[in-house]
Amino acid sequence: MAYQNLRQRRCFSFCVCTIFSIWSIRNLLLGHATPQRTTSISATSIPCKIWQSLLDQPRPDGLGEAIESWISLNKGCSYSLIGNDEADDLIRKHYSGEVVQAVFDTKCPISRAELLRYMLLAAEGGIYSDLDTIALKPIKDWIPHDLKPATRVVIGLDDFQLGDRQSQGSSPPPPPNPKLFCQRAFAASKGHPLLMKAIEAVALALRASRPSDLHPCKDVKLFDGPGIWANVIMESLSSAIETNVSHWNVTGSRHPRLFGDILILPIHNLGLVNVTQQV
Repeated sequence: MAYQNLRQRRCFSFCVCTIFSIWSIRNLLLGHATPQRTTSISATSIPCKIWQSLLDQPRPDGLGEAIESWISLNKGCSYSLIGNDEADDLIRKHYSGEVVQAVFDTKCPISRAELLRYMLLAAEGGIYSDLDTIALKPIKDWIPHDLKPATRVVIGLDDFQLGDRQSQGSSPPPPPNPKLFCQRAFAASKGHPLLMKAIEAVALALRASRPSDLHPCKDVKLFDGPGIWANVIMESLSSAIETNVSHWNVTGSRHPRLFGDILILPIHNLGLVNVTQQV
């Protein structure tokens, strides 16, 4: 009898462990990961919530390593990988009207993913990262200590920069580079005006430009993605300091600079690398 009870207890323990393991793996790959204590990356209102999304797109190589880099370097943060169902629920919960219509009308998964990154942080706050991006430094190290009390948005300069500032000379400056600001990872507080402007701008552009069913993503970068992101940031920086800010004011910056509550970091200060660029 005692032997039978022992076998039953072992069987029960095995079943519980198996169910927990399956639940944990599912949550890691899609949906909310195991809850963790959420802290803040600044002294204001940027919660340490890490968000990534996996919609109707191919899974990038090195997915597991990239996800693990964000979780292991940021032990005090929560982590969520959003799929199609979770994205739909979040959009319907926090948004309405033409913005929702623009999201569900678009047939291009790239456009949907681009818009979702802004909508996620506007609704919840935290840090967004593309799935193919590996973190090399903790998020808490993004913001210099003396700038933490005033920072509500963190944006890095991208690797794709304009030419040397010396090329400006007396000739007319070239147009701003649409890839001036890093879009694959950034941080913001919930409801920040910069994010709301980005959402409105992308939704407006999506409604105005309807790619065909045959080519649903044709010219997508003309009306969303880095181009609109750069324009919204430049407008927000100018508004924050009540002075016209051009790309020359930020290109080639070597030190973090705060424009109102928007922190612009030099290239590589976010500590990111694409899974295909590892050394």
